[in-house]
Amino acid sequence: MHRHGHMNRSQWDHPVNLIYPAADARSLASVRGSATLMYVMEEKLVSFESPEKEPVQKMEYDGLEVELRECKTSDGTVAVKMVIVGQRKSAPSDASVSRGNFNYQQVRLRMEDGSAPSQSGMSGSGSGVTFSMSLTYQNVRSKVVGIDVVMDTLYFEDKFDFELKDIPLPR
Repeated sequence: MHRHGHMNRSQWDHPVNLIYPAADARSLASVRGSATLMYVMEEKLVSFESPEKEPVQKMEYDGLEVELRECKTSDGTVAVKMVIVGQRKSAPSDASVSRGNFNYQQVRLRMEDGSAPSQSGMSGSGSGVTFSMSLTYQNVRSKVVGIDVVMDTLYFEDKFDFELKDIPLPR
């Protein structure tokens, strides 16, 4: 259910406002700002093992029932269908991960050869407490050994101020 994340992301907290330099300027004396770096510390996952052998499985997570309804492989194409039912008991720490706001990036196939097939088609629909999702992956050359659904992501934030000096300007 819990696994350490492998992706890091950073984002700008504030835009950096620059005063337009003089026409003959060769450099900027300094640029100051503050930054927040966000690192994925942990992802909370619902994992379905051996989905090709057992294509119908159910798991519970924080008031949600996550059901794998289909995992079918045919001619290098994998079709996955999932249904998520219920209401979360707690607010997710990552605003992009919430019931009714699921997206294909939260679903990851684990392949026998370690490859990461790219998703080529997605459809989803939700009404009230039920959300259905169909995903397609093409050009798959290995067996699906598991499906992970990211239910929550915990981040470590590192905030700091910075100053860059004597920045050369292009001529």
